[in-house]
Amino acid sequence: MVIAKPIYEPLPIAYLLIAIGIIFWIDNSLALVSGALFYCAGAMIWVRRSVFRRDQRIKAKKGHSHIKTRAMNALFNLPENVYELLPFAYIATGFMIFYIQPDRLGLVLAALCCFAGSLILALRSTNRHRR
Repeated sequence: MVIAKPIYEPLPIAYLLIAIGIIFWIDNSLALVSGALFYCAGAMIWVRRSVFRRDQRIKAKKGHSHIKTRAMNALFNLPENVYELLPFAYIATGFMIFYIQPDRLGLVLAALCCFAGSLILALRSTNRHRR
């Protein structure tokens, strides 16, 4: 079964937005778990698509599929899965801070966390499409 491109492409973003909506508008522990699962699904689909598409671009250009996403001389060598999911963890942390502490300090910290995660996603996207 093939899903049409206009439906298939925005699915990860839709999952992330559904998760945020569920968590903030339904005050229930089951809804919180459901929102967390939607968020994890959206993040995982986003990362899997990114890795697959990057792998396909490298195969098309160089003929081999070795993926090198970051420098090997980094200060912290995180596992690849943790590295790829890090911006989503920042964004989730920001929303959790705002959910738990919705005052001014919570809003500032949440905005900083969400900005950091969004900035990392934007920089990675720009860097990966530039080559």
